[in-house]
Amino acid sequence: LISRGTVLSSLYSTNAMDWQSKIGGLLGRCVFSMICRRDIISDQNKVKKMTAMLSRCLEERHIIVTVPEHRLSLENKALEACHKGEVHVGADLLKMMATLASDTSDFLDESDEILNPKYQLVYTMGAMQEMEGSALRWMVHAATMKALSFHAQDIFQEFGPDNVELVSQSKNSSEYNAIRLLKGPRMDKVYGRLCDNIIQDILKLG
Repeated sequence: LISRGTVLSSLYSTNAMDWQSKIGGLLGRCVFSMICRRDIISDQNKVKKMTAMLSRCLEERHIIVTVPEHRLSLENKALEACHKGEVHVGADLLKMMATLASDTSDFLDESDEILNPKYQLVYTMGAMQEMEGSALRWMVHAATMKALSFHAQDIFQEFGPDNVELVSQSKNSSEYNAIRLLKGPRMDKVYGRLCDNIIQDILKLG
């Protein structure tokens, strides 16, 4: 089996040097770095070199050290290559992943941190597309804030300082007047009136 150690990126250099000194000196084994980034694995020749390194580690029982980002990048690159029609690169990467899955003994340094869900890696693929809703997503928010600011003074005058707190545009350094609904017996009425005004203003915009 291949021994593969996964360490945090911040500890990569220190651990790799320490293992090379101790494992290389005591056991006569090499410590290889498995570096896998999207911009590095760009052609089949580089994949072949990685496969050859993996085969050597398997035959001579050397050690591999890597980081979470590079492990995830290998998986993503295999999927990306297949998606783009790079059949040979994709096939070689999938074979490499199969070898790592079946012939590797993994150990994790700082496992509680490495297994944290924050360690995710996403590759964007395909043509750029707008998000669902497109510009409407921010137009509705902007219209709501504008309507709220426009009606803030009227709401304040109607319901008074016991139900509404108003901060003018000049005092809050914002484009809109700030309004805060205070907890009280008329809070629901104030909220309902604001909602009605906002909806009517947005409907007028068409």
